Amino acid sequence: MRGLHPDQDPKLDTDVDFPPVNFLQGLFFSCTSAPSAARVRTRRYLTGREVEKLIEAARKHGRYGHRDATMILLAYRHGLRASELCDLQWHQVELNTGRLHVRRSKRGTPSVHPMQGDENSRLRRPAA
Repeated sequence: MRGLHPDQDPKLDTDVDFPPVNFLQGLFFSCTSAPSAARVRTRRYLTGREVEKLIEAARKHGRYGHRDATMILLAYRHGLRASELCDLQWHQVELNTGRLHVRRSKRGTPSVHPMQGDENSRLRRPAA
């Protein structure tokens, strides 16, 4: 079948942990004259399990493992950019009410985010 990647052969019966590429998307891109950069560039996201592995690795390595793991968790849960995460200050964190005041960069609107229990407990833990 023309326009399909060899891994998309419907005759293959394999256990795959990720969804296959959309058949219609492959046909569309093979029939259009869009620039090659538009075809190649796709948005990729970390799964929850990948974030857990990243947090665990940060916790185990380095002098500031707890801090790094907490920063990764906050960035993932609240969609923070690196600059927004680094600009956080203690007066923006309300531990008693479980709220995080975020000043967005790139002309974003400041917002208040509810924090979950594990975020609160990690932020309460004193630095080692």
